Amino acid sequence: MKKIFSILSLSTILFANSGFFSFLNKDNEYKNRAVLSISMQNAFCQTHKNKKECQMGSKKILTLHGLWFQPKNRQYCNVSKKIIGADKNHQWYRLPDIKMDHRTREELLTAMPSVATDLHEHEWYKHGTCSNFGSNEYFMRSIGYFKQFENSKAGRLVYSKRGNILYIDELRKSFDESFGNEASKKIEMMCENGKVTEIRINLGNYTTQNLNNAVTNGINVKKSCKSGMVI
Repeated sequence: MKKIFSILSLSTILFANSGFFSFLNKDNEYKNRAVLSISMQNAFCQTHKNKKECQMGSKKILTLHGLWFQPKNRQYCNVSKKIIGADKNHQWYRLPDIKMDHRTREELLTAMPSVATDLHEHEWYKHGTCSNFGSNEYFMRSIGYFKQFENSKAGRLVYSKRGNILYIDELRKSFDESFGNEASKKIEMMCENGKVTEIRINLGNYTTQNLNNAVTNGINVKKSCKSGMVI
């Protein structure tokens, strides 16, 4: 009986350790990984005409949505239930003000017109608090990645396609040319009603400021919208 008990105990320990190490490996798999989300402003404003940012007359097609840390459930780190409740109820105007310097705020106003409706507050409390960055660094890192994409060959391609169809294959080709071979496997398009609504980029290392390096080791995209109108 003692021998059987010893075998069962050993099996239990091994099973427990296996699960434990699987958990550690899964956690390590997502270390320093994030998703950069870029919105198509005109597509957004077609269905949100009453939003303040849609009444500002911005000529931007691409705007910063956010930098989301992975896995997806990595949210609201050390955030109070009161703040989480207000955020989930889209009462972003009730969220505490975020500290950032003047330069960061000015650049954010340009990159993210939805600051007008407090999107930045939502992005910080839901995602930024899990970044190991302070609020200023979180937004500067997000803005930096966004500007690198917008000013790249891939970003210029999107702007050139206004009023026309953008195909994922041509976007991926230009993304490779901008950020290195294999980078194209990290980018996807989101579409709705035949229009491109969002572009997402999987980052493998958000601790570097250079987007070329950040996409390295990002998780490959499994599916994507194949084509859509840029408006």
